[in-house]
Amino acid sequence: MYSILTECPLFRGLTEDQIHEVIDGRGDYTLADYRDGELIARRDTAYSGLMIIVRGKVHGEMPAASGRPVTIEPLEAPQLIAPAFLFGGYNKLPIDVVADGDATIMTLHRGYLFELMQSNVLIMSNFIDIISNRANVWSKKIYFLSFRSLKEKIAQTPSVAKLIGSPIVHTTALFTDMNRGTDWMITYAEHLKRLARLKSMGLEKLYVHLDGIGYRGYDNLEPDQLPVGAKPGGPAGLKSMIDYCHEQGWLFAYHQQYRDMYLDSPSCDRELLVRREDGTNHFETTWAGGRNGVLCSWLALDYVRRNNTFLADTGLAPDGCYLDVFAIVYGDECYHPEHRMNRTDCYEARRKCFDYIRDKFGIVSSEEPVDWAVRSLHLVHHAMWGVDGERNTFAQPVPLFNLVYHDALVTPFETGRKRGSYYYAKSEIPFLHALISAGMPYLDEEASAEDMEAAKIVAELHGRVGLLEMTNHEMLSPDGRRQRAAYGDGTVVTVDQETGDWEIAYPDKTVRGNAVNWKTN
Repeated sequence: MYSILTECPLFRGLTEDQIHEVIDGRGDYTLADYRDGELIARRDTAYSGLMIIVRGKVHGEMPAASGRPVTIEPLEAPQLIAPAFLFGGYNKLPIDVVADGDATIMTLHRGYLFELMQSNVLIMSNFIDIISNRANVWSKKIYFLSFRSLKEKIAQTPSVAKLIGSPIVHTTALFTDMNRGTDWMITYAEHLKRLARLKSMGLEKLYVHLDGIGYRGYDNLEPDQLPVGAKPGGPAGLKSMIDYCHEQGWLFAYHQQYRDMYLDSPSCDRELLVRREDGTNHFETTWAGGRNGVLCSWLALDYVRRNNTFLADTGLAPDGCYLDVFAIVYGDECYHPEHRMNRTDCYEARRKCFDYIRDKFGIVSSEEPVDWAVRSLHLVHHAMWGVDGERNTFAQPVPLFNLVYHDALVTPFETGRKRGSYYYAKSEIPFLHALISAGMPYLDEEASAEDMEAAKIVAELHGRVGLLEMTNHEMLSPDGRRQRAAYGDGTVVTVDQETGDWEIAYPDKTVRGNAVNWKTN
């Protein structure tokens, strides 16, 4: 028993003999054995002694609305059970504690533990650290989950207001496929022609999202994609594109990536990669730039600072940045002794990268967010589609996400009128999903007149309700093909995926049309 207690956080720094001397012979602790599934302690009962797992595993349980218990925080020897609830005015367990297999629990009486802390400064220090660390973890969780509306985000970052009612153009400078030995590019001179054409079509607002500015282009050499590649037109060409956008009052942002570390990048060092518990490095699949490892997120901020300081110092500062995969990819765990990281640490490190971009440039974006990222992001891509590994839709898209987060995030949508697309089933019309979710419209750089008309319809809707809650959503037909959504100002949107009919009932006017034959009135 004393051997396992040397690994217990409460006795950290004490030898077996010292632990034996401290607790043995007092009679103020108990040892109890439990079988698999046996209740160790019941929630809402007085917690009068600190429980320590000396053998086996336990978990917490709380009842859910369904009646089924929800498992909370599994623990194994030699961890403490609910130490924060031992002292203070409320000394009741918040959960049921249940054995996972055979387990042995030591219980130190509360009064005796207090005596131990008075007589042994190391035990007192350890207990204070335990409580402080728990408080820190929960404060981080509260921070991640705390809601911030777009209006609150605009108060902190005024440029976010320009996103409301703005189409988005996502385009590329250079793409190099190292696996096939090919490249593809659009020069900055050509980008200027295309953007000027959009301007001539009556486009007043625009958010330009550009990837592939590095010297080998998109998905290559991260995190060392800079300096700016010469092929599309070099720094001078890139600056001309940025300047043109700013002359029009448009927003300009970069696409960046700081999770992958390509093995042929100048900075690549396997000591910087995520290390698994078995001591091996974590490698991802092979992308366009070749094989890559996973950069430990604790180290990512250094590269974010380096690259974006260079861009700012060379006159190539954007209005924001998209940090690829940071929101959607699960938190990494790293066991490298010089940069150990659990998943909470990983999310915290990524959040610091988001916050740096916000403070330096303004608009922060990523993709397919989860709750922890919502507070830090302004714009997210691909927020609600259900697709498998082959990009086949396996579920009917329903804007549950927007029922919660519509007034907290800007979410772009395709506005195509043809059934089927990259993210939708063959029976779905993307334009109608953009309407029902009142999202920011994607616009192709070579948009047709009809594409522009569709984008303007969606942009007007987003301009009116982009800062408002989605207050209601309902299925109007058993198959879910007809849907209706309502927004905070009373605007009601109705779409029919079967017929293509749509209607937007604003408080001051009604607009309707058909996405199949493209009639509006």
